[in-house]
Amino acid sequence: MASHFSSFHCHLPHHSSSSSSSSSSSNHFSSSSSSLPLHHFSKSSLHELYRIHELKVLETREIKKRVDTIKWILGSMEDGEISASAYDTAWVALVEDVEGSDSPQFPSSLEWIAKNQLPDGSWGNTENLGKLEKENAKHILIGFEVAFPSLLDMAHGLGIQVPDNSLILKKIFAMRSVKLTRIPREVMHKVPTSLVHSLEGMSGLDWKQLLKLQSYDGSFLFSPSSTAFALMQTKDQNCLNYLNNVVNKFNGGVPNVYPVDLFEHIWVDDRLQRFGISWANDISGDGDVQPV
Repeated sequence: MASHFSSFHCHLPHHSSSSSSSSSSSNHFSSSSSSLPLHHFSKSSLHELYRIHELKVLETREIKKRVDTIKWILGSMEDGEISASAYDTAWVALVEDVEGSDSPQFPSSLEWIAKNQLPDGSWGNTENLGKLEKENAKHILIGFEVAFPSLLDMAHGLGIQVPDNSLILKKIFAMRSVKLTRIPREVMHKVPTSLVHSLEGMSGLDWKQLLKLQSYDGSFLFSPSSTAFALMQTKDQNCLNYLNNVVNKFNGGVPNVYPVDLFEHIWVDDRLQRFGISWANDISGDGDVQPV
């Protein structure tokens, strides 16, 4: 065992007299130190030093392993991962063949709906309406107050009985009116606003103007449902390309927003910083995890 440390020396404090023991703790180590070979230590002490050394080595290896895993995860996120949204998938499934046939443009989305609906064709029960009253506004679907009333109108048009005298429904309709008042029609047709994410919740739109507000990927504010509605109204090729990409990537069941690359990367960075870790990129682009 001593051979592992034969070249090591340990620096110990040197005391000139016993009287120094009564001095303050800062004076205990103020005198010069001598370098002692490890053969001056007992065998048990050497065992303890070796054990501590091995633990440090194992700890360093484990930290590196975990850092490498985190780096791999961050490096493989690409454009982000997100779960499917029944709402957005349903809108995509409603798109008819752009060539004019009666078949769906995205049959895999229709299949996703059929597989994920409850046996009675619903997605829940009437108790869910009451849950809206207690729901935190931060957790509600983006543009819900705009899109939901239009769904009720569609349901009424299909002869579906929907309770419309609920206090929460009146509150949602009021929220919709407030939002549409804050963003007038003439404004939403000229500059990108949050309403572009929920075009399916509005009627009487000027699509010639709205198509100028498309995102670079052909979507309307990265919303599959809004883009699906736009495709129904315009047969725009860029909308079709975007939806083809999303449907193929998620095997029919599309998310409520895509891509989420920027959001997901910023979210991860925020979580790491909250844990006291920063994600630093060097000039070559290789990342390393460093303590803040």
